[in-house]
Amino acid sequence: MDMNEQDPDSLVADHMNIDENVDMIELNLNLNDLVKSATLESIKISLDFIQELKAALLDNGHLAPEVLSWLKNSPSNTIDLTASEQFSLELFFWTHNSPQHVYTSVKKVIEQQYSQSELLSLEKVKQLTVEITGVSPITDDMCINSCIAFTSPYKALSEWPVCGVTVRPKGWGNFTFKVIT
Repeated sequence: MDMNEQDPDSLVADHMNIDENVDMIELNLNLNDLVKSATLESIKISLDFIQELKAALLDNGHLAPEVLSWLKNSPSNTIDLTASEQFSLELFFWTHNSPQHVYTSVKKVIEQQYSQSELLSLEKVKQLTVEITGVSPITDDMCINSCIAFTSPYKALSEWPVCGVTVRPKGWGNFTFKVIT
């Protein structure tokens, strides 16, 4: 280092006016106290999300019983797949970001061209994926404008607080988002 250059650590210390003789005060913040004392709604909601994350357990989530069982008792052996299962999984993985009809259409074309082919239906290949990996979607209602999902602090709301749409429609199933667990 050049004699004219100052050590980066000393630059930071000088800039922050750190006095080495001052004892650091230990901050002991209680999340519950923070939630109660928060005055901005956005901070309250953020703290609510944090509390839910801290309290999250496998047993109090959205997991289907078979997925929960798989996660708690995951297999340690190798899985033997038939050629049809393996091909179906590969097709599913290559088309998973496409609309569902892409998998179904490609499956149909393959089965027409190769009559001995018996590929899994889309639902069965999804089931097989869950059985093999333990990865399954969690579906929650969401705003039709994608501004919020009705989960955690928002799960009991019937109005959309962000975009102003005032009613949560009946037959809500068309407006969902999926999180892969």
